[in-house]
Amino acid sequence: MEVDLLDLEEALKRLERVLPQHARLVEYRYFGGLTVEEAAMLMQISTTTAKRNWAFAKAWLYRELTGGARAGRAEQSALKSMADLNELEVLFGRLVELMPRRGRQR
Repeated sequence: MEVDLLDLEEALKRLERVLPQHARLVEYRYFGGLTVEEAAMLMQISTTTAKRNWAFAKAWLYRELTGGARAGRAEQSALKSMADLNELEVLFGRLVELMPRRGRQR
């Protein structure tokens, strides 16, 4: 698939509006040439989260660039839900970090 850079830039701007962390990951990987692991470290997120976000961002951009989706209310709602899920995941991760580990004394 041949990608026009202007189309890619526009698609990245749309992604950044709804999922800024995903867009930043794409920039690090696509333009910076970083590995998923390097980008995860730079972004201070787990490699697992980075891999999941990378897969989602690639699929989202592919759909945008091939005209497979038109930004409508349903799509924007789904993206908002995804952003909400990411926020919940971050909060859950922080909660887990605060929980005492078994066998560890406070």
